[in-house]
Amino acid sequence: MSKVKDLYNFLLKYNLYNHLEMISSSLVFLQSSSNGFSKEQWIELTGNMIREAKDLASPLFSILVDLAYLTTSDDDIYFAKTELITDGFKQLKSYIELSEQFTSKEKSKLLWNMDYEFKNQLPQTLRAEFNELTSYLKNIISIAQNQVIFCAPYFSIAGIKVLDSSIQAAIKNNPELKFTFLVDAEEQSINRNFIHNIHLYIPKNNYSLYLPTDKIDDNLIFHSKFLIVDAKVGYLGSANFSDRALRGQFELGVKLSESDCRSLELLVGKWIKLNYLTKF
Repeated sequence: MSKVKDLYNFLLKYNLYNHLEMISSSLVFLQSSSNGFSKEQWIELTGNMIREAKDLASPLFSILVDLAYLTTSDDDIYFAKTELITDGFKQLKSYIELSEQFTSKEKSKLLWNMDYEFKNQLPQTLRAEFNELTSYLKNIISIAQNQVIFCAPYFSIAGIKVLDSSIQAAIKNNPELKFTFLVDAEEQSINRNFIHNIHLYIPKNNYSLYLPTDKIDDNLIFHSKFLIVDAKVGYLGSANFSDRALRGQFELGVKLSESDCRSLELLVGKWIKLNYLTKF
């Protein structure tokens, strides 16, 4: 096993992964076309494809001899065991591919809104780790087919206007689309204005408003902010659905996986079924 690891480390060190088939097939070809072959013949055969073939031949051949993929009596003429080479390199390729699946960097799920001038002072490599929050919300709303669930302590009509083009596009494509808004309290003036004017932007038969059934005290019951589209894609983070939050105020969030979205949609359904929420 340690010898195979030596070959694995050698291939990765010199970025030879993409040349695995070239290396194995060249050795098999040389063995089939002559009674033994030299390093120089291998270099001549592979040099156009592997630029470092001349420098890598000696250490590579040494490892292959240790693995018994090659045999030699004088370090001059080599003989290839073609079956061992074919099977060994095939298994090695599968192992490297599997390793890459587990170690490859996952695409960032981070979302943000940030002042343009401040953002541009950050390194491009750092900025590349984040996606624009408002753009992401617009994109996922525009493709909604069944239901969009909003939850936040604060909503504003100005915030809905930021998302309005995507909302209208989604309704146009799916006239039966439902929007569910979970609003913390009507007592907040910003929420009261939203509750009593949302019908000017979304047809009444396309939305529902839910408020907590019991307010034990003046503390917010809903402090979480999330949005779920069709129980498939969504957002969880710091931004309320207000104009300030969606237009450059510093906000952070993450994209939700499909399993996360399903769980949150089930949670909302249970809240309603248990009468924790009352339809307005």
